[in-house]
Amino acid sequence: YKISEAQFNATASVKATGGMITFKGSQVIHTFNSPGDFNNTSGSPISATYLIIGGGGGGGAWCAGGGGAGGFLTGSTTVGTGPNAVVVGAGGDGGNKPSASPGGGHGAVGSDSSFNSLTANGGGGGGYHDDSNGSASPGNGSGGGGAANPGGSGDAGGSGANGNPGGQGNPAGDFSGGGGGGAGQAGSRGGAGGTASPTSVGSGPVGGRGSESSITGYPVMYAGGGSGGAGTPGFVNGGGYGGGGKGSIDGGGDAEPGMANTGSGGGGARSNGAAGGDGGSGVVIISYAQ
Repeated sequence: YKISEAQFNATASVKATGGMITFKGSQVIHTFNSPGDFNNTSGSPISATYLIIGGGGGGGAWCAGGGGAGGFLTGSTTVGTGPNAVVVGAGGDGGNKPSASPGGGHGAVGSDSSFNSLTANGGGGGGYHDDSNGSASPGNGSGGGGAANPGGSGDAGGSGANGNPGGQGNPAGDFSGGGGGGAGQAGSRGGAGGTASPTSVGSGPVGGRGSESSITGYPVMYAGGGSGGAGTPGFVNGGGYGGGGKGSIDGGGDAEPGMANTGSGGGGARSNGAAGGDGGSGVVIISYAQ
């Protein structure tokens, strides 16, 4: 097998090791789907652009809200020589409420992703029947959606500087949870009128849409919010654009997880005993000129 001159020249222009290395035009792109080191072997600082997304929050269980998306950070930075640690945050666990373990139904907050002293925080977890409020992100992620606790307001979780809040649960009617916040839009409230257009088709507890990045050379959506659990089949939607998990309907079993390496929130479950979807893991992408 022979490589072309262009392939040889592109390989020779790599200034660092670590992650999955690809090329687009004059750019070298390092994608980290798991923790590692960006090792600058060039002998000089590198001017780079970055995309850092925290882990998505888990969806709640039982009349539950969807998980919020992890923080979405993008910009430029200078990377010093030698190894530079890259942390890729895990998604938060989806909630579950087995009878032997009450109190376990709230979705967990996602873990942080970081690189070069820049941190994208995890998204907030979705609320559930016994603990209705969605969790706020600990920093710049989006908040989880509120649950539809009949005895409570089902308020949404908060959000950080670069995130959006989750939607409020509907404590009447179909008892749908709210959608988790996405990087580009707040989650919708639960219930018949809970649209978050243009997030997905239909109405109901929709997760907020994510945000787009073209750092890989192609436009990709990341960090969508998970949709809440719905009591009416017609209200169930996919999660927010960008990989948000789909919530389940009453009697429909477990909710779906957020898409891996997008930092999207997990879906919320509607039935007692069903599990919320896990949040999607985060990602770190670094790009520089050959």
